[in-house]
Amino acid sequence: MKKQILLTIPIAAVILTSICPIPSAFALQFTDYADPNGKWTIQYPSDWLVGHSNTIRANDSQSINESKFTPFDSGNVSIAVGIGSNVMNKSYAALIQRGGGQLNCDAFVIAGHKACIAIMSLAYPSSDMVVISTINGTNYLLDLHADAQAGFNKAFPIFMQMLTTFKPK
Repeated sequence: MKKQILLTIPIAAVILTSICPIPSAFALQFTDYADPNGKWTIQYPSDWLVGHSNTIRANDSQSINESKFTPFDSGNVSIAVGIGSNVMNKSYAALIQRGGGQLNCDAFVIAGHKACIAIMSLAYPSSDMVVISTINGTNYLLDLHADAQAGFNKAFPIFMQMLTTFKPK
């Protein structure tokens, strides 16, 4: 009888770990990234792709200097960190309202500074979580975007981890 009990404990442990997986954000290795313009640093999952762009939007002539982080296994999830012009907060507030989100500027802090945050859906089933803050006169935008709710749910803890490592210069 004792032998049977000893054998069931390892089997139960195997079953438990397969039923309750460890969240991916805690199993990932993070790598340091510095904005090419020297404005900020952040840590991101080391197995993700990184791209950088500097664009001017046609609809409002807003300049956005942005770095985008994307997992190798999913093109429908991205985390972007950008610096925008002074009109960014106003233009994003309108965009957030159009997406059904509410801008909350009282409950979130990033890099020791007050930030506005919103979760919205511009086109079902996509979801976005946007964090906007003006730090030392620079407008920062951090955005989690996913084309499907499952991708958003998987990337959310990674985004939150990345936010804790964000440092403006």
